[in-house]
Amino acid sequence: QFSGVIDIVAIFNGVEQVCRDSKFSGGKISTLFGGVRLDLKGAVLPEGETRLTIESVFGGVDIYAPDDWTIEIRNESVFGGFVDRRPRVVGSRPDDGRKLVIRASNVFGGGEIK
Repeated sequence: QFSGVIDIVAIFNGVEQVCRDSKFSGGKISTLFGGVRLDLKGAVLPEGETRLTIESVFGGVDIYAPDDWTIEIRNESVFGGFVDRRPRVVGSRPDDGRKLVIRASNVFGGGEIK
């Protein structure tokens, strides 16, 4: 059962997690020579800012998020990065006071929002 807050650690392995019909309240993802796939397509952001911290060393994180979410990425990476690859459609992300803020710290790793 998903509680809304994540705490995922992937060390030399892969982790897949799906959040459906739940409020996503943020959390932390850590990878070391591992990978994470987090599916938030069925989740709902609560009002205000929701924070997600990603720390990845020689690993990667793929996040599947709804196209209408407002997401801000604060990237602090060395030889890596974190990008939003969702389609850009004018007017598809209304300012409803809900925002996911991702602080990504990657060393020879990274990830993307799909």
